[in-house]
Amino acid sequence: RRAERRAGRRRERDGGGAEAPRKAKRLRGEGRGDGVRLSGDGADALRKAVRAAERRRKAEREAAEAAAAAAKERQRRQQEQQTRAEPSLLTFANSARLASAAASPVRSPACGLDRSPAALADRRSRFGDAALSASPAAAGSVSLAAMLRAGEQRKADASTASPVVGTSNSLDKRYLRLTAAPDAAAVRPPAVLREAFALAKRRWQDGEADYLATCEALKSIRQDLTVQHVRDEFTADVYETHARVALEARDPAEYHQCASLAKALHAEGVQCLGQ
Repeated sequence: RRAERRAGRRRERDGGGAEAPRKAKRLRGEGRGDGVRLSGDGADALRKAVRAAERRRKAEREAAEAAAAAAKERQRRQQEQQTRAEPSLLTFANSARLASAAASPVRSPACGLDRSPAALADRRSRFGDAALSASPAAAGSVSLAAMLRAGEQRKADASTASPVVGTSNSLDKRYLRLTAAPDAAAVRPPAVLREAFALAKRRWQDGEADYLATCEALKSIRQDLTVQHVRDEFTADVYETHARVALEARDPAEYHQCASLAKALHAEGVQCLGQ
C-alpha cells in the first residue's frame, strides 16, 4: 500500500506517465517474481504452503518412527523364540558330545586315566569290585557313604596290619592301588626307595619325565613306605617333595593330600631331612 501511495504521488507529480503503474506493479511483486513484498493473497498462499509442508514432514517422521518401532518389536520376538529353542539345541549338542566322548578312548590330561573300554575292564579285574563290574546305572546306585566306609576300612586294615619287609630292587615301579595284602616281592625296601626317589627327582628337574610319570613314581614310593610302616625323615621328605611337584603342576588335590600327610608327620615330631 505504501508503494501504491508513493506511485500515486509520483503520478500526480509527473503528470500521470505510463512508467509509474509498471513501477508500482513491480514493487508489489505482481509482475516478475523478484518483488520485495508480496500482496495479501500471495502471503496467505505462501503461509498455507509452508504449513502443508510442515504437516507432510511431520507425517513422514511419524511413519518412519512407527516403522522402526515395528522392526524392533519383530527383532525382540525373534530373539525370544531363539532363546526358547536354545535349551533343546544345547541338550542335543551335549548329548552328542558325551556320546562321542564315550565311544572314543580318552586319556584325561588332568589325572592321566585311560578311559578306554580295555583299560576300564583291566581296572575292574584288578580291583575286583562288583560295583565297578556292573553297569553304569548299577554303579551309580552305590551310595557315597558305603564307598567312604570301604575306604576307611581299607586304611584301617593297612595301618593295623603287620609291616611288610620288601625285597624288590626295581627302581621304576607302576603305582597300583592295593586290593589285597601286599606281596613282599613287589615292595621295595627303604634303601631302594631312596635311590628311586632320587631318580624321580632328577628326572623331574631335568625335564626327562612329565608330571604324570613323576606323580606315579612318587605315589608308588609312598605306597611302599606305607605298607612297611616307615615314618621317618625320608618319608617326610617324600611327601613334601610330592607336594611341591603337585604345586608346580597346579594339581590341588594331590597337593592337599601330600601336605596334610606331611603336617601329620610334623605333628608326630618327624622333620624333613636337612630342615
